[in-house]
Amino acid sequence: MRSLTKAMEVLTDRCITGIRADADRCADLLGRSLVLATALVPVVGYEAATRIAKTAHAEGRSIAEVAADLGGLTPEDIEKALARSLP
Repeated sequence: MRSLTKAMEVLTDRCITGIRADADRCADLLGRSLVLATALVPVVGYEAATRIAKTAHAEGRSIAEVAADLGGLTPEDIEKALARSLP
């Protein structure tokens, strides 16, 4: 049991303490998450949301960028739809 306790202390000291989230990277990953396309379904419909997700994936772009180009949505419309899906 002492070995396990010591191992947890070493892990905490050497690997966990000091970890900080990269907020910009997290925001970028979230913005490119294909799951966000589901938030657009009530606004643009299933087929258009699917097309937006597939295009975003194929081109390495964000859902919001593609939705503006293909979905004919304003940035405000996209922001509202996506905000409903986020905590």
